[in-house]
Amino acid sequence: MSSEIEKLTEAYLERVKRPKTWSGIPLKEMYTSEDVEGLDYQRDLGNAGDYPFTRGIYPNMYRGRFWTTREVCGFGTPADTNKWLKFQMGEGVGGLNVIFDLPSETGIDSDHPLAAGDVGLGGVAMCSIKDMDEITEGLPLDKVSFSLISADPMTLAAYIAVAQKRGIHISRLMGTIQNEPLHSRYCAADPSCYPLDLSYKLAIDIIEYCTRYMPRWVTGNVNLYNLRETGITAAQEIAFGFAFAMAHIDGALKRGLKIDEFANRRAFYCSAHIDFFEEIAKLRAARRMWAKIMKEKYTHKTQNPGSSALLSTLPVLPWYTSSL
Repeated sequence: MSSEIEKLTEAYLERVKRPKTWSGIPLKEMYTSEDVEGLDYQRDLGNAGDYPFTRGIYPNMYRGRFWTTREVCGFGTPADTNKWLKFQMGEGVGGLNVIFDLPSETGIDSDHPLAAGDVGLGGVAMCSIKDMDEITEGLPLDKVSFSLISADPMTLAAYIAVAQKRGIHISRLMGTIQNEPLHSRYCAADPSCYPLDLSYKLAIDIIEYCTRYMPRWVTGNVNLYNLRETGITAAQEIAFGFAFAMAHIDGALKRGLKIDEFANRRAFYCSAHIDFFEEIAKLRAARRMWAKIMKEKYTHKTQNPGSSALLSTLPVLPWYTSSL
Protein backbone atom coordinates (compact mmCIF):
# COMPACT_ATOMS: atom_id res chain seq x y z
CA MET A 1 0.00 0.00 0.00
CA SER A 2 2.89 2.36 0.76
CA SER A 3 4.07 2.24 -2.86
CA GLU A 4 0.61 3.28 -4.09
CA ILE A 5 0.57 6.20 -1.63
CA GLU A 6 4.00 7.31 -2.82
CA LYS A 7 2.82 7.25 -6.44
CA LEU A 8 -0.29 9.20 -5.50
CA THR A 9 1.75 11.83 -3.69
CA GLU A 10 4.20 12.06 -6.56
CA ALA A 11 1.35 12.51 -9.05
CA TYR A 12 -0.28 15.18 -6.87
CA LEU A 13 2.94 17.18 -6.69
CA GLU A 14 3.91 16.61 -10.32
CA ARG A 15 5.35 19.62 -12.10
CA VAL A 16 5.90 20.46 -15.73
CA LYS A 17 8.92 18.52 -16.91
CA ARG A 18 9.39 20.38 -20.17
CA PRO A 19 9.30 24.19 -19.82
CA LYS A 20 9.71 24.55 -23.59
CA THR A 21 7.48 24.58 -26.62
CA TRP A 22 7.33 21.50 -28.79
CA SER A 23 9.89 23.16 -31.04
CA GLY A 24 12.29 23.60 -28.12
CA ILE A 25 11.79 27.33 -27.51
CA PRO A 26 12.30 28.08 -23.77
CA LEU A 27 9.25 29.39 -21.92
CA LYS A 28 9.27 31.82 -19.02
CA GLU A 29 7.04 31.20 -16.03
CA MET A 30 5.24 34.50 -16.61
CA TYR A 31 5.07 37.16 -19.29
CA THR A 32 4.37 40.86 -18.76
CA SER A 33 4.21 44.07 -20.77
CA GLU A 34 8.00 44.27 -20.48
CA ASP A 35 8.26 41.33 -22.87
CA VAL A 36 6.69 43.37 -25.66
CA GLU A 37 8.50 46.58 -24.83
CA GLY A 38 9.36 48.38 -28.03
CA LEU A 39 6.57 46.74 -30.02
CA ASP A 40 4.96 49.16 -32.44
CA TYR A 41 1.32 48.12 -32.82
CA GLN A 42 0.77 49.35 -36.37
CA ARG A 43 4.18 48.25 -37.61
CA ASP A 44 4.43 44.86 -35.91
CA LEU A 45 0.84 43.78 -35.33
CA GLY A 46 -1.87 45.95 -36.85
CA ASN A 47 -5.59 45.38 -36.97
CA ALA A 48 -7.07 42.38 -38.72
CA GLY A 49 -7.34 43.26 -42.38
CA ASP A 50 -4.47 45.76 -42.27
CA TYR A 51 -0.83 45.31 -43.26
CA PRO A 52 1.14 43.34 -42.09
CA PHE A 53 -1.97 41.18 -41.50
CA THR A 54 -0.60 39.53 -38.36
CA ARG A 55 -4.11 39.26 -36.95
CA GLY A 56 -5.63 38.06 -40.22
CA ILE A 57 -6.34 39.27 -43.73
CA TYR A 58 -10.01 40.18 -43.20
CA PRO A 59 -11.35 42.65 -40.59
CA ASN A 60 -13.99 40.19 -39.36
CA MET A 61 -12.11 36.99 -40.25
CA TYR A 62 -14.32 33.91 -39.79
CA ARG A 63 -17.17 35.75 -38.12
CA GLY A 64 -18.03 37.00 -41.59
CA ARG A 65 -17.52 33.72 -43.44
CA PHE A 66 -16.55 30.29 -42.18
CA TRP A 67 -13.63 28.42 -43.67
CA THR A 68 -14.48 25.83 -46.31
CA THR A 69 -14.96 22.43 -44.67
CA ARG A 70 -13.41 19.66 -46.75
CA GLU A 71 -13.04 16.05 -45.66
CA VAL A 72 -10.19 14.16 -47.31
CA CYS A 73 -11.66 11.50 -49.57
CA GLY A 74 -10.09 8.97 -51.92
CA PHE A 75 -10.15 5.19 -51.55
CA GLY A 76 -11.15 2.05 -53.40
CA THR A 77 -12.43 2.48 -56.93
CA PRO A 78 -13.49 5.75 -58.56
CA ALA A 79 -17.10 4.67 -57.95
CA ASP A 80 -16.38 4.18 -54.24
CA THR A 81 -14.90 7.65 -54.01
CA ASN A 82 -17.83 9.18 -55.89
CA LYS A 83 -20.28 7.56 -53.51
CA TRP A 84 -18.45 8.99 -50.50
CA LEU A 85 -18.23 12.47 -52.05
CA LYS A 86 -22.00 12.49 -52.50
CA PHE A 87 -22.44 11.35 -48.90
CA GLN A 88 -20.25 14.24 -47.74
CA MET A 89 -22.33 16.71 -49.74
CA GLY A 90 -25.43 15.39 -48.01
CA GLU A 91 -23.75 15.95 -44.65
CA GLY A 92 -23.09 19.62 -45.40
CA VAL A 93 -19.43 19.98 -46.45
CA GLY A 94 -18.57 23.27 -48.13
CA GLY A 95 -16.12 21.82 -50.65
CA LEU A 96 -14.85 18.49 -51.97
CA ASN A 97 -11.36 17.10 -51.53
CA VAL A 98 -9.97 14.05 -53.34
CA ILE A 99 -6.59 12.45 -52.72
CA PHE A 100 -5.02 10.13 -55.30
CA ASP A 101 -2.76 7.14 -54.88
CA LEU A 102 0.99 7.39 -55.45
CA PRO A 103 1.03 6.02 -59.04
CA SER A 104 -1.68 8.50 -60.06
CA GLU A 105 0.19 11.39 -58.46
CA THR A 106 3.28 10.53 -60.46
CA GLY A 107 1.51 9.86 -63.76
CA ILE A 108 1.89 6.08 -63.69
CA ASP A 109 -0.95 3.76 -64.75
CA SER A 110 -2.12 1.18 -62.24
CA ASP A 111 -1.06 -1.71 -64.50
CA HIS A 112 2.49 -0.39 -64.99
CA PRO A 113 5.25 -2.41 -63.27
CA LEU A 114 6.39 0.70 -61.39
CA ALA A 115 2.96 0.87 -59.71
CA ALA A 116 3.26 -2.58 -58.17
CA GLY A 117 2.39 -2.47 -54.48
CA ASP A 118 1.22 1.16 -54.54
CA VAL A 119 -2.12 0.97 -56.35
CA GLY A 120 -4.84 2.35 -54.09
CA LEU A 121 -2.27 3.23 -51.42
CA GLY A 122 -3.20 6.48 -49.71
CA GLY A 123 -5.86 7.44 -52.23
CA VAL A 124 -7.97 6.53 -55.24
CA ALA A 125 -6.44 5.30 -58.50
CA MET A 126 -7.05 7.57 -61.50
CA CYS A 127 -5.57 6.35 -64.77
CA SER A 128 -7.86 7.91 -67.38
CA ILE A 129 -10.46 10.56 -68.16
CA LYS A 130 -13.04 7.81 -67.65
CA ASP A 131 -11.85 7.36 -64.06
CA MET A 132 -12.14 11.11 -63.39
CA ASP A 133 -15.58 11.11 -65.00
CA GLU A 134 -16.63 8.34 -62.62
CA ILE A 135 -15.11 10.08 -59.57
CA THR A 136 -17.07 13.26 -60.32
CA GLU A 137 -20.25 11.70 -61.74
CA GLY A 138 -23.32 13.71 -60.74
CA LEU A 139 -21.29 16.47 -59.08
CA PRO A 140 -21.89 20.12 -60.10
CA LEU A 141 -18.33 21.01 -61.07
CA ASP A 142 -19.29 24.59 -61.92
CA LYS A 143 -20.85 25.13 -58.48
CA VAL A 144 -18.56 23.29 -56.06
CA SER A 145 -15.00 24.06 -54.95
CA PHE A 146 -13.02 20.92 -55.75
CA SER A 147 -9.57 20.21 -54.28
CA LEU A 148 -7.25 17.82 -56.11
CA ILE A 149 -4.52 16.55 -53.79
CA SER A 150 -1.98 15.88 -56.51
CA ALA A 151 1.10 17.43 -58.08
CA ASP A 152 0.42 15.66 -61.37
CA PRO A 153 -0.73 17.88 -64.28
CA MET A 154 -2.56 14.89 -65.77
CA THR A 155 -4.93 14.90 -62.80
CA LEU A 156 -5.90 18.50 -63.53
CA ALA A 157 -6.01 17.80 -67.27
CA ALA A 158 -8.48 14.96 -66.71
CA TYR A 159 -10.62 17.19 -64.48
CA ILE A 160 -10.66 19.91 -67.15
CA ALA A 161 -11.51 17.39 -69.88
CA VAL A 162 -14.46 16.07 -67.88
CA ALA A 163 -15.76 19.58 -67.27
CA GLN A 164 -15.48 20.45 -70.97
CA LYS A 165 -17.25 17.20 -71.90
CA ARG A 166 -20.15 18.33 -69.71
CA GLY A 167 -20.28 21.72 -71.40
CA ILE A 168 -18.72 23.67 -68.52
CA HIS A 169 -16.33 26.44 -69.46
CA ILE A 170 -13.09 26.01 -67.52
CA SER A 171 -13.11 29.66 -66.43
CA ARG A 172 -16.04 28.72 -64.16
CA LEU A 173 -14.20 25.95 -62.33
CA MET A 174 -13.39 26.60 -58.66
CA GLY A 175 -10.89 24.65 -56.64
CA THR A 176 -7.28 23.84 -55.90
CA ILE A 177 -4.59 21.50 -57.08
CA GLN A 178 -1.83 20.91 -54.55
CA ASN A 179 0.83 21.21 -57.27
CA GLU A 180 3.69 21.20 -54.79
CA PRO A 181 6.31 18.69 -55.93
CA LEU A 182 9.24 20.32 -54.13
CA HIS A 183 8.19 19.12 -50.68
CA SER A 184 7.72 15.60 -52.07
CA ARG A 185 11.40 15.46 -52.89
CA TYR A 186 12.10 15.62 -49.16
CA CYS A 187 9.03 13.91 -47.69
CA ALA A 188 8.35 10.98 -50.02
CA ALA A 189 9.38 7.44 -49.09
CA ASP A 190 10.98 7.18 -52.53
CA PRO A 191 12.14 10.67 -53.63
CA SER A 192 13.41 9.31 -56.94
CA CYS A 193 9.83 9.21 -58.23
CA TYR A 194 9.84 13.03 -58.13
CA PRO A 195 12.59 14.16 -60.58
CA LEU A 196 13.17 17.66 -59.28
CA ASP A 197 13.81 19.62 -62.48
CA LEU A 198 10.89 18.10 -64.38
CA SER A 199 8.54 18.31 -61.39
CA TYR A 200 9.34 21.98 -60.92
CA LYS A 201 8.82 22.76 -64.61
CA LEU A 202 5.44 21.03 -64.60
CA ALA A 203 4.43 22.94 -61.46
CA ILE A 204 5.15 26.24 -63.21
CA ASP A 205 3.28 24.97 -66.30
CA ILE A 206 0.18 24.53 -64.13
CA ILE A 207 0.55 28.02 -62.64
CA GLU A 208 0.88 29.55 -66.10
CA TYR A 209 -2.02 27.62 -67.61
CA CYS A 210 -4.43 28.29 -64.76
CA THR A 211 -3.45 31.96 -64.61
CA ARG A 212 -4.32 32.37 -68.27
CA TYR A 213 -7.47 30.24 -68.47
CA MET A 214 -8.81 29.42 -64.98
CA PRO A 215 -9.07 32.65 -62.95
CA ARG A 216 -11.04 31.02 -60.11
CA TRP A 217 -8.60 28.15 -59.61
CA VAL A 218 -5.91 28.10 -56.90
CA THR A 219 -2.76 27.09 -58.76
CA GLY A 220 -0.93 25.45 -55.87
CA ASN A 221 -1.02 24.71 -52.17
CA VAL A 222 2.45 24.82 -50.61
CA ASN A 223 2.62 21.79 -48.33
CA LEU A 224 4.22 22.82 -45.07
CA TYR A 225 2.33 20.12 -43.17
CA ASN A 226 4.27 17.18 -44.57
CA LEU A 227 7.52 19.03 -43.99
CA ARG A 228 6.65 19.46 -40.30
CA GLU A 229 5.81 15.76 -39.98
CA THR A 230 9.45 14.91 -40.76
CA GLY A 231 10.35 16.22 -37.28
CA ILE A 232 11.39 19.79 -37.97
CA THR A 233 10.42 22.74 -35.75
CA ALA A 234 7.66 25.29 -36.25
CA ALA A 235 10.19 27.90 -37.38
CA GLN A 236 11.77 25.49 -39.86
CA GLU A 237 8.33 24.59 -41.20
CA ILE A 238 7.75 28.20 -42.19
CA ALA A 239 11.32 28.69 -43.44
CA PHE A 240 11.35 25.70 -45.78
CA GLY A 241 7.74 26.28 -46.87
CA PHE A 242 8.40 29.90 -47.77
CA ALA A 243 11.52 28.90 -49.68
CA PHE A 244 9.39 26.58 -51.82
CA ALA A 245 6.69 29.25 -52.21
CA MET A 246 9.22 31.80 -53.44
CA ALA A 247 10.72 29.26 -55.84
CA HIS A 248 7.30 28.86 -57.46
CA ILE A 249 6.76 32.61 -57.62
CA ASP A 250 10.19 33.16 -59.15
CA GLY A 251 9.52 30.48 -61.75
CA ALA A 252 6.19 32.02 -62.74
CA LEU A 253 7.74 35.48 -63.02
CA LYS A 254 10.41 34.09 -65.35
CA ARG A 255 7.60 32.84 -67.58
CA GLY A 256 6.54 36.44 -68.06
CA LEU A 257 3.59 36.46 -65.69
CA LYS A 258 3.01 39.54 -63.54
CA ILE A 259 2.68 38.88 -59.84
CA ASP A 260 -0.83 40.34 -59.62
CA GLU A 261 -1.92 37.83 -62.23
CA PHE A 262 -1.22 34.75 -60.15
CA ALA A 263 -0.02 35.41 -56.59
CA ASN A 264 -3.51 35.85 -55.19
CA ARG A 265 -4.35 32.30 -56.30
CA ARG A 266 -1.65 30.61 -54.24
CA ALA A 267 -2.20 28.97 -50.84
CA PHE A 268 -0.42 27.34 -47.93
CA TYR A 269 -1.23 24.14 -46.06
CA CYS A 270 0.24 24.41 -42.55
CA SER A 271 0.55 22.04 -39.62
CA ALA A 272 -1.32 22.57 -36.34
CA HIS A 273 0.35 20.68 -33.51
CA ILE A 274 -1.00 20.37 -29.99
CA ASP A 275 1.19 23.19 -28.65
CA PHE A 276 -1.67 25.66 -29.06
CA PHE A 277 0.07 28.96 -28.35
CA GLU A 278 3.17 28.12 -30.35
CA GLU A 279 1.02 27.31 -33.37
CA ILE A 280 -0.91 30.57 -33.04
CA ALA A 281 2.38 32.48 -32.80
CA LYS A 282 3.71 30.57 -35.81
CA LEU A 283 0.74 31.41 -38.01
CA ARG A 284 0.77 35.06 -36.94
CA ALA A 285 4.49 35.32 -37.64
CA ALA A 286 3.99 33.59 -40.99
CA ARG A 287 1.30 36.06 -42.06
CA ARG A 288 3.50 39.01 -41.15
CA MET A 289 6.59 37.55 -42.80
CA TRP A 290 4.78 36.68 -46.03
CA ALA A 291 3.23 40.14 -46.21
CA LYS A 292 6.67 41.70 -45.88
CA ILE A 293 8.17 39.30 -48.43
CA MET A 294 5.47 40.20 -50.94
CA LYS A 295 5.86 43.92 -50.30
CA GLU A 296 9.62 44.19 -50.04
CA LYS A 297 10.81 41.42 -52.38
CA TYR A 298 8.12 41.41 -55.06
CA THR A 299 6.51 44.87 -55.12
CA HIS A 300 8.71 45.94 -58.02
CA LYS A 301 7.35 42.94 -59.95
CA THR A 302 3.76 44.22 -59.89
CA GLN A 303 1.98 47.09 -61.57
CA ASN A 304 -0.05 47.85 -58.45
CA PRO A 305 2.13 47.84 -55.30
CA GLY A 306 0.28 46.67 -52.21
CA SER A 307 -2.63 45.31 -54.22
CA SER A 308 -4.47 41.99 -54.15
CA ALA A 309 -1.32 39.91 -54.50
CA LEU A 310 -0.10 41.23 -51.18
CA LEU A 311 -3.40 40.67 -49.43
CA SER A 312 -4.45 37.30 -50.72
CA THR A 313 -1.33 35.15 -50.58
CA LEU A 314 -1.03 34.92 -46.80
CA PRO A 315 -0.92 31.48 -45.17
CA VAL A 316 -4.20 29.71 -44.72
CA LEU A 317 -5.10 28.22 -41.37
CA PRO A 318 -3.58 24.83 -40.75
CA TRP A 319 -6.25 22.32 -41.72
CA TYR A 320 -7.34 20.95 -45.08
CA THR A 321 -10.73 22.35 -44.07
CA SER A 322 -9.56 25.92 -44.35
CA SER A 323 -9.05 28.66 -46.85
CA LEU A 324 -8.46 32.35 -46.36
